[in-house]
Amino acid sequence: MLYLTLDARQLLQYRDSGRLYRDSGFVHPHRMLNYYVLIVVHKGELYIAQEDRHYIVRPNQFIILFAGMEHYGYAPSLSQISYDWVHFSLPSDTMKYIEAENVQECQMKAMTSLTETYLMPEFGSLAIANRITALFTQLIDASRRYPPQSLLLHYSLSQLILHFSYILLFTPGIDRFPPHIISVIDYISTHYDSPLSVKSIADRFHYNPDYLSTVFKRHTGQTLISYINRVRIEIAKTILYNPEIHIKEIASLCGFSDEKYFMKTFKRYMGITPMEYRKTFSRKRPGH
Repeated sequence: MLYLTLDARQLLQYRDSGRLYRDSGFVHPHRMLNYYVLIVVHKGELYIAQEDRHYIVRPNQFIILFAGMEHYGYAPSLSQISYDWVHFSLPSDTMKYIEAENVQECQMKAMTSLTETYLMPEFGSLAIANRITALFTQLIDASRRYPPQSLLLHYSLSQLILHFSYILLFTPGIDRFPPHIISVIDYISTHYDSPLSVKSIADRFHYNPDYLSTVFKRHTGQTLISYINRVRIEIAKTILYNPEIHIKEIASLCGFSDEKYFMKTFKRYMGITPMEYRKTFSRKRPGH
């Protein structure tokens, strides 16, 4: 399978988006585009090929159609189908394709730290669908209120793709996790801005805190608190792209009640302060 990697300090460029609803018999058009398409299926099955690779995209699965590659529907849908879609462009100077069997092999071939990288597989399942659906809904709703070139839409799209990347990079093999661990991860992804602790999460899912901590680390390789902080830092990185939002406000938006603790945590995970990260990004923005 192909993976697309790109420096995450560069904004993805939003073009348009929407939701498709069709009755049975729908066949995706045959075409080759000069931009990218992300499709997330909610209902039915989409039979689509890219170059010579054939896929059946089912509910809570996605496909990314790459610019300059031929894609087409190879069979009609057998029932009603609905999916979200977004068209977008990428800055090309740091972009590359990697062919790999899985995320780990992709990381090895990339020969770089992918913590600052968009990682987009051609096809996959969404073990955590709620957060992606929410982000897609926000993006589509925003597209009805703002012009296509609005920075807000570029930020919203970049956050959506970063969430894909985060799940792949920091929870490899999530599709093989037990359902209760996936539920905890899903809960964190949608409540990162709320006060979270091992005890509060354990109470919500009716587990002993020590037991939950042990099984979570066994499956993810991370402590529960470390995972929560990583999710929050990833979200913070996206918000930092907007120079008009104060650091204190970003801390609050990401679930940190104390600005100083946010800055300390950010530096521990990223190696630089939030302000240094923001300055680095401003130098990397297209046109700067």
